[in-house]
Amino acid sequence: MNTLRWLRVVPWFVAGVGCSSASSLDALRAESSSVASVEFTNAGSGPNTPPAADVAVDDRAKAEALYTAILALPSPPSSGTFSCDADFGITFHFVFRNQAKATVATAVVDAGGCGEVSVATPGGTAVGLWVRGLGASAYTNALEDALGVSMSQLDAWGLPANFPGVDQPDASAPPADGARVGSDARE
Repeated sequence: MNTLRWLRVVPWFVAGVGCSSASSLDALRAESSSVASVEFTNAGSGPNTPPAADVAVDDRAKAEALYTAILALPSPPSSGTFSCDADFGITFHFVFRNQAKATVATAVVDAGGCGEVSVATPGGTAVGLWVRGLGASAYTNALEDALGVSMSQLDAWGLPANFPGVDQPDASAPPADGARVGSDARE
């Protein structure tokens, strides 16, 4: 198994958000049926800038499935000592929107390290999750399906562009049905 793949797709706990409360998670889950689309970008800085990712998905079923998979991730343990993989400071950003294009929720997933996940609504409901253990495969599968990309594409988006041994994204590859990439993504 490629350990670098694991570190980039296994997010953990967000400082400042705290562990998930059942009521906050229930409030976020109640919004799942209103999700109609999702916008995905990644970010990093300096020498750790990843190849740019900018994908919009207008397929309601895929956007809702990704939202549901993220919210199905477990809360991080409240105590204990953990070893974490290398963290290059790259994050995946999701903006989930309703049919009227208003923001339902945002999610930020740390693509490395202990793998933090933060999900929040414009009204202030927030939870901290992680992509380890139960739910990790469902999240990864929903992400690949919604964005119409392979694991190797996600690997490239989760590492610095100059990282040795990482295949760079194929910009000529067509996006999945219902997805628009790059400058077409925000139209």
